[in-house]
Amino acid sequence: MLRRQQLKSNLDNMETESPLQPIPCNLRTVEEMVLEQLREAIICGQFKPGNKLKSRDLARDLGVSSMPVRRALTTLEAEGLVRHEPHRPFEVTSATLDEAETIYLCRCALEALAVELAAAECTEEDLRSMCEAFASMDEAVGCADFPAFRRADDTFHDALNQGCRRPFLIKLIWEVRQRARRYRYLYHLKHRSVQDMQRMQIEHGQIVEAMAEGDGSKAAKIVTVCLKRTCRMLREEVERHRAGSSPTDSPAYKPIAPGVERNQSGY
Repeated sequence: MLRRQQLKSNLDNMETESPLQPIPCNLRTVEEMVLEQLREAIICGQFKPGNKLKSRDLARDLGVSSMPVRRALTTLEAEGLVRHEPHRPFEVTSATLDEAETIYLCRCALEALAVELAAAECTEEDLRSMCEAFASMDEAVGCADFPAFRRADDTFHDALNQGCRRPFLIKLIWEVRQRARRYRYLYHLKHRSVQDMQRMQIEHGQIVEAMAEGDGSKAAKIVTVCLKRTCRMLREEVERHRAGSSPTDSPAYKPIAPGVERNQSGY
């Protein structure tokens, strides 16, 4: 009887214990690295609208197999950065005013909603995260370090949106912001001076104050005003970018060592 119970216990353990081990979140797969490099090359204009992207050539230059490249290109197609027709290579799409305005209208609606919901549930930890990002932006302004300012700005808005505690809404915002990255880059080509950063910091400070007071309506209004202003300024930059677009044959990415399955994240 005792032996039978022991055997049953061993069988139960075999059924409940997973053979999988957690993957550390600071590691990235080759596919993720390929996707990020290709995405950044398009967003930063190293790959121009109309450039043809052949998976075999990209795989050779990156030093990886074709599979992660094809998957990355499929993701980029879903993000609107490339298009694909049967039996043809992927092609880099153009930035358009219609798309920019649509994206920013969606951002206004979604992020304003998230901020209003977040204000009602804002915790000390949420405020601390926003304040830490705000302090990082202040430091970046003092050093005139615009890339650092942008990274801290992303962290600030992530903390702001996460506070709504609505996973589906957070996912929608993330997807729309991914589509906005090309336009944010165009916007920041011109609006990246210390004065621009100082103006944005004033608005960030007003958002933090509104959130601390639990005034979601006020915070949402500030976010909406900022996004609408960005959209207006983008019109000129999109037209300028389209007028100056021309294909390039120069490599826009760094090779990834063959055989590497995972690498330390650089972020």
